[in-house]
Amino acid sequence: MLQTGVSIKNIDISLGEISVDLNEDLISKKKKSLDTHDDELVQSTTTTTNSEKKQQNKQATFVTLTKYTSLFPEKVSITLPKLDVKFVHKEHHIVMENNITAVQFKSIKSQSVENVGESTCLDLQLEFSEIHILKEDGRSVLNLFKLAVVSFVYIRSPPTSPIKLEIDVKLGGTQCNIIMARLKPLMLLRPAKKKKAGPKDASANTVKVQSSDESKVIIWTCTFSAPETTITLFNLEGLPVYHVRIFISYMTV
Repeated sequence: MLQTGVSIKNIDISLGEISVDLNEDLISKKKKSLDTHDDELVQSTTTTTNSEKKQQNKQATFVTLTKYTSLFPEKVSITLPKLDVKFVHKEHHIVMENNITAVQFKSIKSQSVENVGESTCLDLQLEFSEIHILKEDGRSVLNLFKLAVVSFVYIRSPPTSPIKLEIDVKLGGTQCNIIMARLKPLMLLRPAKKKKAGPKDASANTVKVQSSDESKVIIWTCTFSAPETTITLFNLEGLPVYHVRIFISYMTV
């Protein structure tokens, strides 16, 4: 059978610097829309699914992933020199600046033939030069240097086993500055507590979670490595009072 259509082999995207300015009005509008959506979900009825239906859903997920994987380009490259995100809360006089420099994403798709069928491997690489969270007056609450996330996704066709995902996270260095004078105003932004829902009907069905490996669509492992992490605690006057240095060479989850 001859298939026709559009096939994209390589994608190379280079972006300029991006700046995003947010304020409390945008956040409140988004929160209201989410609350409305949550209320609609609460009104829906929860039903149990038997093992046969779970297997059908699992198979449908495999088919969908396999379909979109076949459409994924062989090579993708996206670069972004700098991303600035600024949040201003006028009522509480809060200004939060966050920036990421030298963002680079790469992906390579390769295929191999095995005894059980064809296997597709996606090599996904995401790198950041520096990440600064809650920056003010040249000092950030969190600094990440040379962050690299490498992922390998293995998908078999036809799907005979769960999708295998391997994630490797490497950090060049981490600095955490716990600045009490800066964190104290952020406590005022805590959302209001939602009212607890009424008692559920005793006749309502409960969802049983199946923990066997056969029900899993994705099996993943994650490794993390960081040469050095420093944590500094500042008092309300902005003076350092505690300093901790942590060394983490390798950790697997």
